[in-house]
Amino acid sequence: MPSYQTSLILLLLAFAQAEAKVFSNFEDVQHIKYDFIVVGGGTAGNVIANRLTENSDFNVLVLEAGPSNAQVLQSQVPWLAPTMWNSDYDWNYTTVSQAALGGRVVGFPRGHILGGTSSINFLMYTRGSSDQYDDWARITKDPGWSWKNLKKYFDKNERWTAPADNHNTTGQFDPASHSFNGVNSVSLAGFPSPIDDRVINATRELGGQFKFNLDYSSGNPLGIGWLQNTVGAGQRSSSATSYLGPQFIKRPNLHVLVGAQVGRLIQTSGGHTPGFRTVEFRQRPGGPVKRVSASKEVVVSAGAVGSPQVLLNSGIGPEKHLRSVGVKTIVDLPDVGANFADHCAVALPWLVNSNATFERTKEANVSAQLLQQWSANHTGPFVDTLTSQLGFFRVDDASHHHPAVGPNTPHYEFIISNGLIVPNPLVPPEGHFFSIATALLSPASRGSIRLRSNDPFDFPLIDPAYMTNDADKKVMRTAIRKAMEFVTAPSWSGYIIAPSGGMQNLTTDASLDTFIEANTGTFFHPTSSNMMTFKGAKTGVVDPDGRVKHVDGVRVVDASIFVPLFSTFYLLTLLSSCNALIYDTVSALKNQTFDFIIVGGGTAGNVVANRLSENPKFKVLVIEAGPSHEGVLSSEVPFFAANNWFSAYDWNYTTTPQVGLGGRPTILPRGHILGGSSSINFLMYTRSTIEDYDRIAKVTGDKGWSWKGLQPYFKKNEKFVRPADKHNNTGQFDPSVHSFDGLNSVSIQNSPTPIDSMVVNASHQLGGDFTFKLDYNDGKPLGLGWLQTTVDGPTGSRSSSATAYLAPRFLKRPNLRVLVNAQVSRLIQTHGGKSPSFLTVEFKQGSGSSLYRLTASREVILSAGALGTPHILLNSGVGDSKALRAVGITPLVDLPDVGANLADHSAIANPFVARSNNTFEDLRKPDAIALLLKQWKANKTGALTNTVASLISFHRVTGDDVPHPDPAAGPNTPHFEHLYANGLIVPNSFVPADQHIFSVATALVSPSSRGSLTINSTNPFDPPLIDPALLKDESDRRMMRAALRHAFKFVTAPALANYVIGPAGDLANATTDAQLDAYMDAEAGTFFHPTGTAAMSPKGAKNGVLDPDLKVKKISGLRVVDASVFPDIPSGHTQAAVYVIAERAADIIKDSHSK
Repeated sequence: MPSYQTSLILLLLAFAQAEAKVFSNFEDVQHIKYDFIVVGGGTAGNVIANRLTENSDFNVLVLEAGPSNAQVLQSQVPWLAPTMWNSDYDWNYTTVSQAALGGRVVGFPRGHILGGTSSINFLMYTRGSSDQYDDWARITKDPGWSWKNLKKYFDKNERWTAPADNHNTTGQFDPASHSFNGVNSVSLAGFPSPIDDRVINATRELGGQFKFNLDYSSGNPLGIGWLQNTVGAGQRSSSATSYLGPQFIKRPNLHVLVGAQVGRLIQTSGGHTPGFRTVEFRQRPGGPVKRVSASKEVVVSAGAVGSPQVLLNSGIGPEKHLRSVGVKTIVDLPDVGANFADHCAVALPWLVNSNATFERTKEANVSAQLLQQWSANHTGPFVDTLTSQLGFFRVDDASHHHPAVGPNTPHYEFIISNGLIVPNPLVPPEGHFFSIATALLSPASRGSIRLRSNDPFDFPLIDPAYMTNDADKKVMRTAIRKAMEFVTAPSWSGYIIAPSGGMQNLTTDASLDTFIEANTGTFFHPTSSNMMTFKGAKTGVVDPDGRVKHVDGVRVVDASIFVPLFSTFYLLTLLSSCNALIYDTVSALKNQTFDFIIVGGGTAGNVVANRLSENPKFKVLVIEAGPSHEGVLSSEVPFFAANNWFSAYDWNYTTTPQVGLGGRPTILPRGHILGGSSSINFLMYTRSTIEDYDRIAKVTGDKGWSWKGLQPYFKKNEKFVRPADKHNNTGQFDPSVHSFDGLNSVSIQNSPTPIDSMVVNASHQLGGDFTFKLDYNDGKPLGLGWLQTTVDGPTGSRSSSATAYLAPRFLKRPNLRVLVNAQVSRLIQTHGGKSPSFLTVEFKQGSGSSLYRLTASREVILSAGALGTPHILLNSGVGDSKALRAVGITPLVDLPDVGANLADHSAIANPFVARSNNTFEDLRKPDAIALLLKQWKANKTGALTNTVASLISFHRVTGDDVPHPDPAAGPNTPHFEHLYANGLIVPNSFVPADQHIFSVATALVSPSSRGSLTINSTNPFDPPLIDPALLKDESDRRMMRAALRHAFKFVTAPALANYVIGPAGDLANATTDAQLDAYMDAEAGTFFHPTGTAAMSPKGAKNGVLDPDLKVKKISGLRVVDASVFPDIPSGHTQAAVYVIAERAADIIKDSHSK
């Protein structure tokens, strides 16, 4: 510990103050009946407690985990804020290993004291930009969250006061922007800093984005201005000192219990919307658990870390995660703990020609004198925090697309400081310094809060995912370079000597990235882990009124509810300059006209866009609802595929309750990103069978859809490449089956796994339908063989429709444009008659409520996927007329089969206990992932180049298990599939966290069950009702039972005798039909292959939605090209089939417009 801190601690003991009426024993308040219980006496919780108790009829109890603030001098003295870290007043959290920071664990201070983090933070008062609040209002559909409507609440909070030194503040702030009658004190810096004049003069000398901003709290913070901080009369103003001040704490209806750590909420009522009005807590580590109940509401205000932890421990959160740690799910809310965002920062030190910096202030004798001065009259340097000026900036719009909301929202911040902000071992011990901390204010990276165990008092797993999106590194590089530019102003001449602390050679992107990786830390602003969305939204955690969705009697009020600093639903990614033709604003398309508009930049849409724009006469626009794929690490790295679930890159759909799954709904991840599901799937490349395609040809009456007819298009799509590890793949595939000249990379296992040889040997030992198959993509896949994936071996990265068909060389075409973050609502009829046309596309941009329209001169091509395409058609008045009228939509074209015929592959990831310590369970540990990611970044090799399996097999059921009629396309078409994985494929709550697993997944690839996609709202942006009818038909359940028994048979092979110990989790008790059914009900889900909702049928047929040329029946100028077109679901993973459909579709379209 530095000597100045030691001296301070000795002095602190002399300055204890009398504590207000705050209780430390539950027995003192347990007899009282409470209307409201506020969990967390922090920044938000104390505000709520104060305002509720203005009504004398409301009895309010605040439960605070930490001690009182009243006797804590470190909290009172602004300068001493950093001495609160790693103390009893800090939760002393650390993050999980941060993959993009070289695997480092980062300290994560949060206030463990009455007042929460407002009692230990750096006291900076910054409101943000008006654009952000207005965006919040748009996203939540509640104008009350707009800047204009929140102004009265800013006024209720703020009490602008004179600085501690009472200096003349004219020209340092705008009085019109502030309130002088609120509760929480705000002031300018109360002691002059030697660098003040230099900073302000530099703003005049440099101008431009370094311009002086009179008041950043006006709603437009851009520029450099004087710091405003929560200091009044030289002391910290926190939520505890202001909202629980003496005049308020005396209220007879307000009680505060400190030292009371809440573990969870207890369900108090059942039904469709269960209530949780009992709070369980303890008053000391290991102490007894106590309970207290509220008659009206529980308000959770435990912060962006604590609040999701409390909800998760209460059984409110994502079902799969809760099951994985042994917590019973009561309310399945997938977004609890998701969307976690934080500001990260890097401190940049320069050696200066001065002896009047913080380094002098921190000397032990000087600190002691300054503390005595503060104690005597609350003046001197200790009345301030670490800065007197802040700057807010945007990246250059001419060279970047970016993730900030609106033109006044900054991407990064300067905290300008008269000394070192944080310790730096690379600076000279005797020097004096000037610092600029660069903080990322509009991060693209998103992390999570998850439970470590089912002990509600165990620390959670905190993953802010710093810098995992390359967009953030680009902004931070810019910020550091701009800081270096700022110190070139003449005002710094003769003062700044040289950069220090590892900054000396920061010239290239690579050197900046190394510096960022080594020095990035938190700026202590976690948010969004219980994100607010509009009422009725299936995403998010709370409604606009703060109520937890699907829960009665619980609200959340703290930073966890923030709509992230920009819209989470419409994350924009920094694009490299080569992607200049990907737009994120519709205004960029002004005055441009298009022959073809493609709705959906997914697996199929990008193929069609690429092939149509080969003709320079065709002007093509792709409209994609999600953000760009560029810089999204979870999409690039094959092993990280599942990290995209429940994120901004996933539509976050859930199905309706599934009869075949015991009444459970299940998740249905679909890509909400350029590339669609090809950007987030498990990368498996399986063409399906000859018979699958020949059946399409027979059903449609078009031989062009046959296996033989599609061979040229498989070749146009596929580019078979070497694996990442460059191993000899002879005997693992048949070169004669493949193309080496297409666009989409396909490869064989890119890194070996320990189970590979055992699985192959088991195939040889068992024989029969486990017989080794050299290449399942020859159209006759039955047997076991090596998995082929859409991994570009030479780069070890995902190959998607975005990386392949929208590669830089294609995006340079002057006739191809891509608009991201544009969600289509419906198509607008442009001509009437017997065959009406729908050539106008209506959409919204980002999170805005404004609707835009663009019109194609030739065709609109719907490629929004098997869920998005029928949804758009139905919203456009194209579908079953009776059903449309029932929900209030005017039918324009009666096509009853729109949304019908929905089929999907149901699947179960079956775990077996493995005698190993080298499975996915080891790879997924934070330290291991950090090392593997470092290897991947360095040379694009290693375990992260693989997906979840290396081998795959396809099989048919036999005897009485064969359905009648048989849903498979023919005798060479499988009924089910196995994937062989070196660990758990998906979480399983019945498997211990430290258990090593070998998995044999079973997927039903020729199901009989058919479901539907429907709508129940006239709002085109409401999610559809998705019913894939998984395992609904008894014949499907019979086949799944056979598949499960087949998996048991596989693990009896001698090759696995010393490796597989036995079935794990709830699979261990599944032997009889009844037990297997119960296991299916609990564990089955989708394999994410929805198809068939706009199916082809013969030209002129009354059934179906499309003709064989993919034109929508009864409509001119409209086609569908995506997985919805399949009359029957293919018997393999569907991306290869969708690619080939799209390739042929592009030729059909080109031919029809070249005549």
